[in-house]
Amino acid sequence: MPVERKKVLMRLEKMERFAGQLRQPASKRYKEFQADVLLQAATERFLQLAVETLIDTANYLCSAQGFRRPTSYQDAIRVLGENNILSGSLVTKLQPLVRLRNQLVHVYWDIDTRRVYRVITKQLDAFDQFSEQVLRYLDRVVPPRSRR
Repeated sequence: MPVERKKVLMRLEKMERFAGQLRQPASKRYKEFQADVLLQAATERFLQLAVETLIDTANYLCSAQGFRRPTSYQDAIRVLGENNILSGSLVTKLQPLVRLRNQLVHVYWDIDTRRVYRVITKQLDAFDQFSEQVLRYLDRVVPPRSRR
């Protein structure tokens, strides 16, 4: 199946909206963040949703382009790197985010608050970079005059 620009853009917009919700907690000092359990919970959920939509976008592109089938969520990111959609440095940067998503979903009772805080204060740009690189690729495979 061919890549549908509209489907990719919808996913990227959702991811950017979820990641955008993380900017407010990222502006807090760690002590404030640590003391606010509701803020922590909201942050964890929006982080999970942002990574989920990133993974969904990666899986959609792998399927639509007929790339090899990813064996895991982390592998979906690697497949985009193998096919020159994502840079090697971004693939490396996204791997810990995917691992953290797995922890938020599967080991939710043992979340390292410092790790979550570190991600939202130091790694939010990874979502912007993902969007930029996917959009650049999209412009190559779905030229502006034939946008689906």
